[in-house]
Amino acid sequence: MRDDVLNSSDYEALESSILRVVHHHEQRAGGEGVSCMAVVVTREILQEAVEQICVPLGELLGEALRLQSEELWIKDGRRSVDLEELLRVLQERSGFSPYDDTTSPNAGEAQLQGMDIEHMFLKELKEFSDGELTISFTIVSVDLKACFR
Repeated sequence: MRDDVLNSSDYEALESSILRVVHHHEQRAGGEGVSCMAVVVTREILQEAVEQICVPLGELLGEALRLQSEELWIKDGRRSVDLEELLRVLQERSGFSPYDDTTSPNAGEAQLQGMDIEHMFLKELKEFSDGELTISFTIVSVDLKACFR
């Protein structure tokens, strides 16, 4: 995460919390629960570090949860009440709107034009690792109205 999103002590506390919950979840799930890691991390942050949730972090977590919800819809043809509730709480805490005009059902028709996506994602990539598992985060600032048509 960028330095202007969290100060260094908040960043270290959040990193420690994420590493702890991910490692604990892996032990309980036997490595099979990787697909719901965004849910586990979001719940942990909402329970243990809710004061750290800001709009950029809320957007990152919210998008991961929304994608998890879409995956469940495609796979099983149903929505998860738990995921929807978690998205609602995250929205209340961070101000993030999971279904704004850029993530609406018609947003799939939108296409990025003239942008090097890989370069954008790798520009500010931050990785957290406990030796066994690595989580990568990046923040991309773009003018969505200029990108999506």
